[in-house]
Amino acid sequence: MSKTLEQVFIADPIVTNASTDLMYFMRSPYNPGTDAGMTFLDFSAQFPSLPVLVSQGGTGLTSLATFRLLAGGTTSTGVMQQVVDGVAGTLLRSAGAGVLAAYTTTTYPATNAINTIMFASSANVLGVITPANSSILITSAGGVPSWSTTIPAFTTANITFNTTSGIIGTTTNNNATAGSVGEVITSLATGVSISSNVLINLTSITISAGDWLLYGGYLCSPGGGTTTAVSQCAPNTVSATMPDAQLTTISGSRGADTSSAYPIPTSRVSVSSSTIIYLVARTTFAVSTMTMSGSISARRMR
Repeated sequence: MSKTLEQVFIADPIVTNASTDLMYFMRSPYNPGTDAGMTFLDFSAQFPSLPVLVSQGGTGLTSLATFRLLAGGTTSTGVMQQVVDGVAGTLLRSAGAGVLAAYTTTTYPATNAINTIMFASSANVLGVITPANSSILITSAGGVPSWSTTIPAFTTANITFNTTSGIIGTTTNNNATAGSVGEVITSLATGVSISSNVLINLTSITISAGDWLLYGGYLCSPGGGTTTAVSQCAPNTVSATMPDAQLTTISGSRGADTSSAYPIPTSRVSVSSSTIIYLVARTTFAVSTMTMSGSISARRMR
């Protein structure tokens, strides 16, 4: 049986052809001026079978999964390979020389605002830190990063300050919190009746572990006609005990009915645990009565 190309492929297609069926080209594919014929077997041999090999301009694959990418392969994997799909938000990542690229397990945001910083907001999920002006990057107790204008508590071996600015002081009438440098503890006692030449504690404060500066003062108020021979006052960690003379204020004699006020020596005390600081006083007087008032303060230096 003889068929033209038009009959075989267009006008009267047939499902099968015998290998000896003759196909008439009307124009030779090898010589345009000459008619030619070819058996179906010979004609079919001119076209590659599926899959079309890479060497023949194909992929070597019989099918492709939807939207998958193609990559070169090896002898064991095939000349062409398909890259397995990644989930939404993953990136195609090189696995190194001679290894098929693969999508990451980590997902990435589709867009980022200017100045954002990416971080792992959860396992295998990259999120972003919303930018903030004039801020520092800190982490919470759980390690979550964020921008802040406040520095959290931290420990460091040393800090070097600007030689002219240093630590900027407060600009209002507030107080340092307990445990902070600048913390102040104060106690005041007024009109405490005393006996002549007897050591007493006018008042006291309790300081926590640290390095402190102590300061204060006292007032002697004699009753009618009372004369004062000598008065003493000083801070001490021992109750009703006067420290060394160089740490003590000592005043001389005064006439009858003469009140007097004096500062106590400023001194440093460094303690490793909670400690009571007493304001110890003593006055030697005669004739009538005597009261004393006093104050003691401690400022945390470090």
